[in-house]
Amino acid sequence: MTNTNSIDNDTTRPTLPSLEAVTSGTLAAVFGLLLAGLVLAMAGFHHAWLQAPLGGLIAVLMYRTLPHNRTSSPLPRGVLVVLLLIIGTSVVTSLALRSEHVIAGRDGATYANTASFLVDEGGLFPNAIESPFVGAELDFEAPGFVTRDDGTFWQQFLHATSALYAFFGEIFGKSAIFGVNAFLSGAGLLTLFALASRFVTGWWAVLATGTGAASLPFVYYSRGTFSEMTALLLILGGLWVGQIALESRPQHGIGAGLLLGAATLARVDAWMIGVALGLLFASVVWLRESDSIPIVRQIYTGFLAIGAVGLIDMALFSEPYVVNVGTNFLALLVLTVGLRLIAPSADIAVLRRVFVLYEQRLSTIGRGVAIVAVGVIGYLWFGRGLLDPDQSVGVYGIAALQASEGLPIEPDRAYTELTVWWLSWYLGIPLLVAGFAGFVAALQRSLRPGTAALRLAVVVFLVPALTYLIRPSVNPDHIWAIRRFLPIVLPLLIIAGVATVAAVGTRIAAVRRAELVTGALVLFVTLPVVATTIPLYLQPDRTGLEEQMNELCEAIGPGRSALIINDDPDVALSGRLGPPLRSWCHASVAGIAAGDSFAVVPDVVIAADPALLPTEPEVTFKLAADAWQSRLVGPPAESVLRSVTVWIDETCCG
Repeated sequence: MTNTNSIDNDTTRPTLPSLEAVTSGTLAAVFGLLLAGLVLAMAGFHHAWLQAPLGGLIAVLMYRTLPHNRTSSPLPRGVLVVLLLIIGTSVVTSLALRSEHVIAGRDGATYANTASFLVDEGGLFPNAIESPFVGAELDFEAPGFVTRDDGTFWQQFLHATSALYAFFGEIFGKSAIFGVNAFLSGAGLLTLFALASRFVTGWWAVLATGTGAASLPFVYYSRGTFSEMTALLLILGGLWVGQIALESRPQHGIGAGLLLGAATLARVDAWMIGVALGLLFASVVWLRESDSIPIVRQIYTGFLAIGAVGLIDMALFSEPYVVNVGTNFLALLVLTVGLRLIAPSADIAVLRRVFVLYEQRLSTIGRGVAIVAVGVIGYLWFGRGLLDPDQSVGVYGIAALQASEGLPIEPDRAYTELTVWWLSWYLGIPLLVAGFAGFVAALQRSLRPGTAALRLAVVVFLVPALTYLIRPSVNPDHIWAIRRFLPIVLPLLIIAGVATVAAVGTRIAAVRRAELVTGALVLFVTLPVVATTIPLYLQPDRTGLEEQMNELCEAIGPGRSALIINDDPDVALSGRLGPPLRSWCHASVAGIAAGDSFAVVPDVVIAADPALLPTEPEVTFKLAADAWQSRLVGPPAESVLRSVTVWIDETCCG
């Protein structure tokens, strides 16, 4: 991740009026709508007519903390045109092929259903079980949702992303919920280009942006209703602003911290950034980087200030989630705060003496760190696969995870967490090797005093990368597994890889024809990425489900009560259908185990097996959609038809 000159030789052409202003304005607008929406949702007053002015006010104040130089550095017209084509193509195709995560079972459905609740009811505790189910011995267990004692919902996860979806859903209709991530992905590509431009110039930054846009994980998550796109936009934007603050404009440190902290409103694992900032703070104190210390302190303050809002959201509105992730989250929180408190002690006398020895042996230490880093990457890539799967990651292995959840251990699946190989499927081996090489070089150089700006990117990459490369904690479905790496690891590996290729290309081009060298290098790193994406690029994932759900709503009738019989305790039908029936059909919903009697009188009874219904079913309905799915032995290469057929009995209970 080194700064390098590239193949730009047309800098006299017209330039973008202000890349900084456009990028900062986009970041400020998203930040304002996210924060305003979350605060209003927590207060129970989430409405677009309130969110718009409050979000606008926050955005104006936020914009003042971000860089918006009116005279940007030269940007060739060709670079601008290609960049806009990349962003436009990504947004348009994501809109056209957007996923409709309605049926519960993936996190995307939780975010979409929560957004639907917010559109209708304006708060995070909508009613779950209503008449005739109030007080009855029934359940409503669903992925992402748990019924509270007062008959309202607990929703898992954090709610900022859903609050943003709800803003557009209220204005343009609920179908708009499924298109928000398309625009967030376009904004994310803009910040990816801006951050890449801190390390490489012009066309090389475009190459990084295009490679990111073409990668299968980016394509998948830009089309769905997941929080990864929100986190990616805020984190890359925060790193871009942090780089500028540490290199030349310290007044923007607080803005960088606020953006990085806002990621904790969308994803709980964003608290890893707090750990990284703690390491950064300790390093600038110990390395006597006096100019950087107040800037890092500002970044840290901004991060913790906005992160506090996420803590309130978790504590008050996501109690089941806190219980579920409590141990890991508390460890991150303690590390974040603890490192902030002990960082100033890096300047005590004994460590100053160590620093003198450190300076004297800096080259040796740098080489040693590089050797260790290469060894760790090599082991994770090649060595771990030679171990027995049960030994590779102990109790945290995927097989152990399945066993703990009572799921079958399938003999034809590779359970060893070959995380570096996973990344190679999506980035290709050439780009992945170049990316790790660029990271190791950046890590080595960041050990020197005066490199705090580079070290910010290094530590923010290092903490989640090392964590998830060792223990990804994922379900054994591949597109699901790779989401851990999407917001930070994948884009920074791409930037590091392109920077490495640019440096190599610049050196080779000095003695050979630049055009041939550049073309060969570009093809070398991009073709594997494109080859992985092509089979599914025009294949939508879970499309048509919203329309099918609306038809099911019509079949049930508006505002009616539905009792769902669960024939499979491991995959409860009430868990899959309950949230969308409640959020899209306004039905009162409850579940019951197969064979259990019920004293309540619902309007309809629904089951996946007609034999479970009290009388002959009147209506048969099938929900079906293509889904990207793949075992952990390769990336998805085709879609699989996923369907559920339900029978509806309207005559049993009249």
